[in-house]
Amino acid sequence: MGFEMFWFKKTIAVALLTNCVGFSDGAQAALYGRGNDLVYDDILNITITKNVSLFQTQAASDINLVNKIIADVGTVADSYFGIHTLNSNDFRSNFGSVTWWGAQAWINYLNLHNFNGYSDWRLPKVGPVNGISFNDNWSYDGSTDNGWNITSKQSELAYLYNIELKNLGYVGDPSKASFQDAANAGSTDSFTTLQSSWTGTEHTQPVNMSQVLDNGSAWYFQVSGGGQSAVLKSNYDLFAWAVRDGDVAPVPITSSIWLFASGFGLLSFTRRKQNS
Repeated sequence: MGFEMFWFKKTIAVALLTNCVGFSDGAQAALYGRGNDLVYDDILNITITKNVSLFQTQAASDINLVNKIIADVGTVADSYFGIHTLNSNDFRSNFGSVTWWGAQAWINYLNLHNFNGYSDWRLPKVGPVNGISFNDNWSYDGSTDNGWNITSKQSELAYLYNIELKNLGYVGDPSKASFQDAANAGSTDSFTTLQSSWTGTEHTQPVNMSQVLDNGSAWYFQVSGGGQSAVLKSNYDLFAWAVRDGDVAPVPITSSIWLFASGFGLLSFTRRKQNS
């Protein structure tokens, strides 16, 4: 009896693990609306805010937001200078854009105040397309890190834009990018107020020979054309998009697994009955 129960539990655990692996590796890319204006990407395994201009929305409802961010955060770590002391020039709350330091400070502020119940928000990541080192040469085929049509998962925003939102286009409004919401029977949903946005990845080489890196630079993604490049961190015409690793909702166990489990339970009961 003890061995049979052990075998049953072990079989179910293996089945559940197999199902989870199959779900994550075999399924097509899907975006899931999670409520609270959050979207889960099951390929990149990140949760993203639907409102790309969330800082602007928050600032519109709180005229003291910038002062609060400066007071609560104070400084931002910078690999070029070592530290950057925040000031009002890092934020354009009426327009919604921020410098790279302002973007980092806003993210830190969200974490300090446990935004939507989480304290691990960050800016999107960029890694080398080739998986080894950044290539600053321009390209149109996604083969380098500067340019267009980047489809590498190393660049979260480029992958989201060029792969997961490809051919879905706009829904009558150029500020909204539509997608099929897998959490709601495949209904159409959308990201709103799309803007060119900072990433959290610093750029350690000159963008081009004519640009002086007196402030350092960082990677950003241009939503209007789908291009990725780097720009001085002092640029205040870019926006901040908040993401976090993982999902904000538990992954449900499919009905097939419960049927699978109940089938083994029935088999176990039948064997016990026969033995008796």
